[in-house]
This record gives sequence, C-alpha cells and structure tokens, in this order.
Amino acid sequence: MDDDVLARRMHLGEHVAFAMLTTRHWAAVHRIAGNMLPDQSKARQVAEETFLQALRSPDWVPGDTPFKVSLYRLAIVLSLIQHQPVRASRPETLLPQFDAGGRLVVPEGDWSELAGRRDLAEQIREGLEHVEGLDRAAFVLREIEQVPVEEAAAILRTSAEEIRDRAQRTCLWLTVFLGRLLGAAEGEKNLIPRVDLAAPRSSRR
Repeated sequence: MDDDVLARRMHLGEHVAFAMLTTRHWAAVHRIAGNMLPDQSKARQVAEETFLQALRSPDWVPGDTPFKVSLYRLAIVLSLIQHQPVRASRPETLLPQFDAGGRLVVPEGDWSELAGRRDLAEQIREGLEHVEGLDRAAFVLREIEQVPVEEAAAILRTSAEEIRDRAQRTCLWLTVFLGRLLGAAEGEKNLIPRVDLAAPRSSRR
C-alpha cells in the first residue's frame, strides 16, 4: 500500500498502518533531524515527535498533500523549533571569510566535491550549524536525502528555483568551510586567493 492509503488508515486508528509508515520513513526523518540539529541527542526526540504528531494531528497531512511531503515538513519545522545555536568549536579564522567586497575567500585547490563526501559527515554537520535554517533544510533535502527538487519545494512551500539557489549557496559555503578545515589540517597557512563569488547572505553573522 502507498503512503497515503496507510495514512488514512492510521488516522482511522489502525496501529499496523502507523507501524508500517514509521518503519518506512524512520531512517530518513531521523537523518533530517540529525542534520538540522547540532545536538544529536535531540534528533531522536524530534523524529519520535514527528511521527506522534503525524498520528495525532490529521491536519498535518491534508488530503491534497502527499504524506511524505507533510511528514518531512513536520520534521523540519520541529527541528527548527528545537534548534539552539551552539558555540563554534572551531577558531573563527577557520570559518569562511569574506573580503572587503563581501565575497568569499576561497582556498586553493579543487574542493568541488567536499560538500558531498560522506566521510566528512561530522564536519559537514558542523558547517551546517553556521547556515540559516531554510538554507540548511534545502541542502539536507536535496544533497543528503536526494529529494527531487519539486518535492523539496513542496516540503518547504517555496519554488523549485529557490530550493536550487538555497542548496547551491549552502553547498558553496560548506565547500569553503571544509576546504579551510582540510587546508589547516594539512598545515597550509596561506588560504587567501579571492574569486568573484557572491557571499551567501545566510552565512554572515
């Protein structure tokens, strides 16, 4: 049975339908919460609350909206509510810098694939902590969960173009952040070449 049929049965009180939907979507919802929140102890709480609210509040799954869209939106909303910025664990000098013209200072070398490397998941999550909430959500949906752009737009109630822009901006910011971290780890001290890239508004503090 598809999600929407199960959701209708769940709201009629069928516990088996609730269990099936939870099994089907738990991992993705938990990942979304885990990448939206700096405190990983809260990620499971948010995932649990997401499913409980989906069960208790049929209004979160309107008839004209796919269950998955409503569920992911709820997970993001609850994550944003729970989010409390943590103190940066890296020196300020390792965060992406901007020149006098407001443009990113980009490390030397080819860092284009860094934002998608799974072995840097912890560092990516740390970088996401410095990104504005909706930019972070767009990146998590598109680049981590690989949600189709139209579906991601429905989840965040925006346009596909804005989803692309937000995800690309975050990817660029993370690329610079990871490049600076790796450069520092390799003992590179002079990471200051400048290129003509517009600074993401959401990354300025």
